[in-house]
Amino acid sequence: MGNISKNWTKEEVRLLKKFYPSTISNEKLLRKFSGRNLSALAHKACKLGIKRGKYLPEDRNGRKWTQDEINMVRAFYGQVEDRWIQDFFPHRSIGAIKRIALKYGPKKKRKKIFSKNPSWTQFEDALLLKHYQDMTLEELTKLFPQRTYDAVRSRMWVLKLNRDKEYLKRAKIGSLWTDEEFKILKENINKSVKELQVLLPARSDDAIRGKRRRLV
Repeated sequence: MGNISKNWTKEEVRLLKKFYPSTISNEKLLRKFSGRNLSALAHKACKLGIKRGKYLPEDRNGRKWTQDEINMVRAFYGQVEDRWIQDFFPHRSIGAIKRIALKYGPKKKRKKIFSKNPSWTQFEDALLLKHYQDMTLEELTKLFPQRTYDAVRSRMWVLKLNRDKEYLKRAKIGSLWTDEEFKILKENINKSVKELQVLLPARSDDAIRGKRRRLV
């Protein structure tokens, strides 16, 4: 009780107003008040009308997590591989991300992502937006084991994700096919894309697949 009833100095009140509403941990907060416990701080804060700030954890390097980051981990952890979640937290280790996931748990129970035709999640859309200019459709499909090639292509269409000229140049999709290439493709239309790429080394898997679909 003496801890609560002990007179407060002007400096203590100033520190309380500054740090009690902040997001620092209780341990760090107490270090600023010699001879005070949490009950004393809470009692004085209540009298002054000061509300405690929501604690936000720090990683092992002392970097504080934001609420948006925590929400994102809670929403998407376990839905895709850890390395793809880390893609959105370049300054966080996989271990740090796992600790947040274990501490706060999932935001809510979600339907299995492998159910038939599940809705695309915000995380999947963000992953697609991040990589669609750098990967072929085959490579993009590998990022989403629960999605088919056609599903990924359809989602790109829904999101209006158009390849830029540099991608088209790299993938050699934008160049005209020669008569000889058309002939080779038509004569071997039933072969796999990998086999066709051996016969058409100047064309990417994506280009061959797209052209073959138009011929079938």
